Amino acid sequence: MADALRQPREIVVATRTQLADASLLDATGSPTPSGQALSAGIDFTAVQTTIDTLDTMRVRAEQLFAS
Repeated sequence: MADALRQPREIVVATRTQLADASLLDATGSPTPSGQALSAGIDFTAVQTTIDTLDTMRVRAEQLFAS
């Protein structure tokens, strides 16, 4: 997974709780019908490409600032 998505466990737990509270995830962490409908039009390949690009830019920026 891209570095951009690595978050502390407490952030992940809080986010999952918020999604469950909004009825987007069920008790097992699977998307509910509402959660599935919300993500129905998302092109996950494009999302991954965007994440990878932003992660590369972040790494490069860190390298430039460290110089």
